[in-house]
Amino acid sequence: MWKCPQCGYPNPDHLAVCFKCNTRLAIPEQTSQHSNLTQSGGTGTKQPSQQPNPAAKAAAQNAVAGAAVSLIGVGFLIYWLVAFSPFGGSSKGSTQDIAIDTWSLSGNHITGVARNTGGKSFGYVQIEFNVYDSTGAQIGSTLANVNNLQPGGTWKFEAYVFEANAASARIAGITAW
Repeated sequence: MWKCPQCGYPNPDHLAVCFKCNTRLAIPEQTSQHSNLTQSGGTGTKQPSQQPNPAAKAAAQNAVAGAAVSLIGVGFLIYWLVAFSPFGGSSKGSTQDIAIDTWSLSGNHITGVARNTGGKSFGYVQIEFNVYDSTGAQIGSTLANVNNLQPGGTWKFEAYVFEANAASARIAGITAW
């Protein structure tokens, strides 16, 4: 038991602050087995000597090194995702390299022809359409996609329209990487 220097309350050995008044208690390192304790002047509180604990210092250094390695790993992961992901930073062509030559809505299908006008291949190309009724209200959307569209390659696409009352469609976007 450790006696609080502020209020005199006896506290269990494992507490760092007094249970009664919340004053910080001077508690020795657990590995010391009370061998490096000194009595402070007349209050009955036990205080550790000022010798550094090599095990605690090594543990703190290991924690700092582990945190640094973790941060480096996270930084490398972020770099890799940005540099090599299909969403940016890759050496693929841009969506400007996709030209839609023709397209039309007929019944429940949108069909057309798209070309890769750039000098690089695309692993994936997607054309998105918004679908509208006769009043011009959007009633749905659909898409067509293809893999491995080569430079100069032509793609005859078809997108299924699920809405029975579809009267028109507009291209909503092109995704390519």
